Amino acid sequence: MEKYIKNIIVLLKMRKKDFFVVFLGLLLLIILCTGGMAKDLPAIIIESEPINRVAPLELKIPADFKFKIRNNNVFEDNIELFTLLDIDFYPKGPWHFEGLSEKEFILNVDPKDNKVGLREISYFVKSSRLGNIEKKILIEVKPMSEILSINMPEDFTKDFTRLPVRIKNNEKTYFGDVKLKIVSEFLEKEEEIFIDREGGAEISLDLDQKTLKGLELKPYSFEFIFTFKTGEEWRQTLTSELKETVDLEINEIRTNNIWGQKINLEKTNNADFNQMIVTRHNMFGLTKLLTSFSKKPTYTKLEGLTNVAVWEETLEPSQKFELEIKNYYLILIYILIIIIAAILIPYIITKKRILIKKKVKKIKARGSDFVIRVTLRIKNKGKEAKNLTVVDFLPHLAKLHEDFQGMKPSKITHNSITWKIPKLGKKEEIFLSYIIYSKVEVMGKFIIPKASLSFKDKNKKTVIEKSNESFIYSEVPEIKKEQKQ
Repeated sequence: MEKYIKNIIVLLKMRKKDFFVVFLGLLLLIILCTGGMAKDLPAIIIESEPINRVAPLELKIPADFKFKIRNNNVFEDNIELFTLLDIDFYPKGPWHFEGLSEKEFILNVDPKDNKVGLREISYFVKSSRLGNIEKKILIEVKPMSEILSINMPEDFTKDFTRLPVRIKNNEKTYFGDVKLKIVSEFLEKEEEIFIDREGGAEISLDLDQKTLKGLELKPYSFEFIFTFKTGEEWRQTLTSELKETVDLEINEIRTNNIWGQKINLEKTNNADFNQMIVTRHNMFGLTKLLTSFSKKPTYTKLEGLTNVAVWEETLEPSQKFELEIKNYYLILIYILIIIIAAILIPYIITKKRILIKKKVKKIKARGSDFVIRVTLRIKNKGKEAKNLTVVDFLPHLAKLHEDFQGMKPSKITHNSITWKIPKLGKKEEIFLSYIIYSKVEVMGKFIIPKASLSFKDKNKKTVIEKSNESFIYSEVPEIKKEQKQ
C-alpha cells in the first residue's frame, strides 16, 4: 500500500510536460484494449426470419423474409444486397446507415427456374467500408395443388340443395383477394374470396332441384378457376359423382304424448365413402313456433305456407347423424278448442230451447174502431216438451175479440190470455192468434206487451222464455179546416 502511495506522489511531483506524456500513454492503452474487445463483435449484424419460405411453382408470388441489418460501427456506411443467381430479389438497396443504426424490411425472393423442392440460396451484403459478406437463406418451391387444397363432397344425390366447398391455405403464402369461378356441366358460379396466410374460404354451390332431376347418374367435373392479384390464373378440377343415396341406414321412432309428438331420427352411413345426407322437416304455419330441435338446422326456407328446416351433413363411413324433433302442435289445438268453447258455451247457455215470437197486424174495420190481429209463433228447437203455459197480456185500453185461430185459450182475464199446451214435439211449431180492438182512436206508436212461455226441463226446473215486444204505428188523422170566405 505504501508503494502505491509513493508512486502517486511521484506522479504528482512530475513536471507538466512529463505528466502529459504519461496521460497520452494511458489513453493509447485504453484504445488498444477497447479495440481488442470490439474485434470480437461483427461490424454488421444481419438477422433474417422466414415469414413464408414457400413460393408457388405456377405463380409469381414470392417467398418473403423479415430482415434486420445493424451497423455496429460508429462510422457511417452504405449497405446493399445482391445475388449472383438468376432470381428476383427485392428490395436490394442501397441504404445509408448512420453509425450504430439499424433497418428492418421485408425481403421478397422469387426463384425463376421452377425447380420444385427445398434449396439454399446465397446472397451477399455489400458494405462500402467492409466489402462483401456472404449469407444464405432456405427457400422451397411447391406446386399450387400442395399449397391450396380444395375439398368438396365426393358424391351427391338429387336430394342435395347445395354442395359445400372448402378452400384451405396449407402454407403461409399470402394471396389476398382472389376471383374464383366454378364451372360444371349443370352450374356456373363466380365469387370473390379472400385467402390469408394459413387461412382459407368456404363457399356454397346452390343446386337447382329441377335441374338435378333431369341429370344422369354419373361423375361430374367441377373446374375451379382462380384469378390472383398478379393477373395470373390457376385451375384445378375435382370430380363429384351424382348417385342414388345408397348404404344409408335410417331409423325413425315417433312417440306421441299429451303435448304433441317426439321424433328420434338416426341416419348411419354404411358406405365405404363419404356422403352428404340431407334431412328435411316441414312445419306448417304457426307450428314453427311450437317445434324444437336437438341440432340447429343448416338453414330454413319458406315454400308457400310451409317452413322447411334443412340439415346438411357429410358423414364419413360408419358415422351417424342423430336428431330429435319435438312437436308441440297439440298445444295449438288445445288453444283453438278453448277459444271455440269460450265462444260457443255462452251461446249454448243463452240459446232458447223453445222460441216464442209475436207478430201484430192492423186490420181495417167498419167504423172508427182500432183493430189489431196478434199472432204468436211457438217453435220447439229441442227435445219434446210437456205442460207448456203461454200467457199473453193485453195492452191498455184494448179489449179482446173472441175470434181465436188455432188453440183456444184455457183462461181469459181482463188483461191477459192463457193457453195450456200439453205437449210440443221436437221441431214442432204452432200458431196462436187472436184479435184486440179499441174504441179510442190510437195516434202514433201503439205498444203490444211481451208474451211469456214457461215449462219445466228434465231437472224439473222452470224455464221461462219471453217473446219480442211488438208495436204498431197509427197515422194521425188530418184536421180539416174550413176556408174563410
